[in-house]
Amino acid sequence: MKENNWYTFSEGSKKLGKSHSYLYKSMKDRPELFKSTMIQKQGRIWLISDEGLNGSVAKF
Repeated sequence: MKENNWYTFSEGSKKLGKSHSYLYKSMKDRPELFKSTMIQKQGRIWLISDEGLNGSVAKF
């Protein structure tokens, strides 16, 4: 099984070609798109996996 890379929400947003706050705002507006296996919180920092970036979040 392929291991996921993890990105901060800011890094992930930029990787999608969006503004640095895109993923954070998306999570607040549409939390149902974010599965618990795709995101995690480390202290005050939110992280998203490759699966999350390539999944339904990218289509939002």
